[in-house]
Amino acid sequence: MTANSSRLLVVDDDANNRDMLSRRLVRRGYSVEVAESGQEALEKIEAAQYDLVLLDQMMPGMSGLDLLRLLRATRSQIELPVIMVTAVDHSQFVVDALASGANDYVVKRRYPHHRGTQSGAASAFQHRPRGKAGGPAHRSR
Repeated sequence: MTANSSRLLVVDDDANNRDMLSRRLVRRGYSVEVAESGQEALEKIEAAQYDLVLLDQMMPGMSGLDLLRLLRATRSQIELPVIMVTAVDHSQFVVDALASGANDYVVKRRYPHHRGTQSGAASAFQHRPRGKAGGPAHRSR
């Protein structure tokens, strides 16, 4: 599967995060759709086929973890890969996300020039690959 044939769904309640991440992915050749809530994402996933979902954890209403659990009730990690995209960087979240069926996770990092907002999150991802035992490998890039 090439980038040009991959269809991604970016789910985030923050319009700036959705826009920045989707623009970066489109520039890399992906076909990207967005959803601003867990419910909207669920409706889109029921109506269309996606190759990957990038899912924010902290959203009002249905959280990313709630949506992930609903998705895993009907779709495996192979059928619909889900990467959690979150500002939450603590081990319990990671354990919960991976145990609930997330394929992986990335952490939105804050930089001082963003003045405490996450509007620049897409350019500041820190990838945290899973360790050999299935847990997170805590290393920085």
